[in-house]
Amino acid sequence: MQRLARKASVLSIVLALMCQAAAAHATDIPRDLAFDIPAQPMTDALLSYSEQARVQLILAADTSTLPPCLPLQGNMSAEDALARLLAESGLEYYFSSPNTVTVRRVLPYGFRTDASDKFKSPPQPAN
Repeated sequence: MQRLARKASVLSIVLALMCQAAAAHATDIPRDLAFDIPAQPMTDALLSYSEQARVQLILAADTSTLPPCLPLQGNMSAEDALARLLAESGLEYYFSSPNTVTVRRVLPYGFRTDASDKFKSPPQPAN
């Protein structure tokens, strides 16, 4: 009898873990969201994006000198929407968590960043 109860207990734990893993995986699947962002200055567009995608956006670049973004409308994943919004802007993004995205200037080839994400000049050739 104890053996049967133990097997049932182990089985229920395994099933609970499988359900938890399935639920966690379901949140990783990109879902389509409805976006309606008119043509506007990039800073305003990124604010609209963060509200509509329900993500925290960290802006690590000056966007005031960029031309206005093109309108973005339709159903798509948050990542697809941001990629379209930033296309040909000189900005790039990365998600540091499912709900946090950082937008920064594209780093020129050979430039590196330190922990504060500031540009460093490439090493100068020795003369």
